[in-house]
Amino acid sequence: MPLFRISLAAVLLLTSSPLLAGPLGLVLPTDNDKIFSDPTQFYMYTDRNFEGVSSKPWQGGTYGFSRNGKRTSVGIINTRFHEGIDIRPVRRDASGNPLDDIYSMMNGTVVYVNSDASKSNYGRYVVMHHDFGNGPFF
Repeated sequence: MPLFRISLAAVLLLTSSPLLAGPLGLVLPTDNDKIFSDPTQFYMYTDRNFEGVSSKPWQGGTYGFSRNGKRTSVGIINTRFHEGIDIRPVRRDASGNPLDDIYSMMNGTVVYVNSDASKSNYGRYVVMHHDFGNGPFF
């Protein structure tokens, strides 16, 4: 089943959102706003197998050290950094494919498009150039 990976450095863009929020005009890249009320419904569940036990933790879709669990003397730690966030779609078609629109986080310029998911670990994505007034952000 495909999923959209939203990276902090490579923001997906399919449409523009008319809704602006906050002083920089930032918006969520999706209609899924559960990050504010129930993060377990915002992040995409990820298939995991830790010590022979299969699971689908929602934390696997979060940014940071959220992958490759290792048991240590201080407990279980994750040793692989996940560069983006995997957002759960709000709507799917009968086959389970996501139907959600994806938005740019703010106005910007498209500088690169990868429309072939097989050519990247990030899947299909668009790189946007944003400028907050203190230099570029991609």
